[in-house]
Amino acid sequence: MIDRVSFSGEDQELEAIAETYNLLHDSLISYRNSIFDNIKNMEMNVPEKFIGYSTTELEEYFTNEIRELGITMCLNLIASIEAKFRKDYLKRAYDRNKDENSAFLRKIYGEKNKYASLEEDILEAWKMLQPSSKALISEYKGVLGFRHWLAHGRYWIAKLGRKYDFFSVYEICYDIKVQIPFI
Repeated sequence: MIDRVSFSGEDQELEAIAETYNLLHDSLISYRNSIFDNIKNMEMNVPEKFIGYSTTELEEYFTNEIRELGITMCLNLIASIEAKFRKDYLKRAYDRNKDENSAFLRKIYGEKNKYASLEEDILEAWKMLQPSSKALISEYKGVLGFRHWLAHGRYWIAKLGRKYDFFSVYEICYDIKVQIPFI
């Protein structure tokens, strides 16, 4: 009997992640602005944490918090696309679809079952199956390097080849979502 993966249904869509990012980003901006307004108007309801901060220090604090929000949300974006690739791979194997893409991925499943590597097996298969997406899949593999750096605590100097932020990661993930024919 095949040991099937049970899908949780809790995977996130890119658009929902972007909505959450926008809500939290706007909330941070609003909070920052209210603190600046309170300081400017010499009001006493400045949170204790910020008493004694210069305006430059406050601006640096919120700039860093917004950057951290984006980085944190990048993990969700990257994971969302990983889930799409993995679910697609497993559905094609379980449903025994007859199309060329499914047959190719089913061969990998025959060898590796649910333990196929995202980077070495599934993504490399899609590079062969859809050569027009080869560069995009390579970009996503670069984003996975960023994800590894984030997920493992950022303790080393990452050599990623480029800088990533919420918007660059969203763009890569969105392009994957619309260009790969997931089932």
